Amino acid sequence: MVRAGEADHGPGFRELLSGELNAEVMRIGAQYLAGTHDFASFVSQLDPGKDTVRTIFRTEVEESGKHVSVTFTGDGFMYNMVRAMMGCLLEVGKGNRQPPWVKEVLEARDRKQCAATAPAKGLCLVKVLYGEEA
Repeated sequence: MVRAGEADHGPGFRELLSGELNAEVMRIGAQYLAGTHDFASFVSQLDPGKDTVRTIFRTEVEESGKHVSVTFTGDGFMYNMVRAMMGCLLEVGKGNRQPPWVKEVLEARDRKQCAATAPAKGLCLVKVLYGEEA
């Protein structure tokens, strides 16, 4: 099990965005990512021989003042997968897209349908669990 999200290590580890984010609609959009799916739309470099099916056990969107923290817990993440998922959730949170759009992107299995990849700043791997820990 792998957990990816924001760890509060101070200002250098946060991505500053202009404008407001609606955490509630981000939470709704994130729910579409939970479960076992083909995440091909969220992979920046698709290798035709690699399996793109992953399971996201849990998505959490938490708001604390002006800060929004998103955590994904899953059985594995592909290169830039979390950044692509965050790009979609940011589009929803900014009001540029509606939450069901996240499901449309997921079902498209086409990276061109996804939002721009979110910057790496502010994203970090929190924990990796192996065997019985998971």
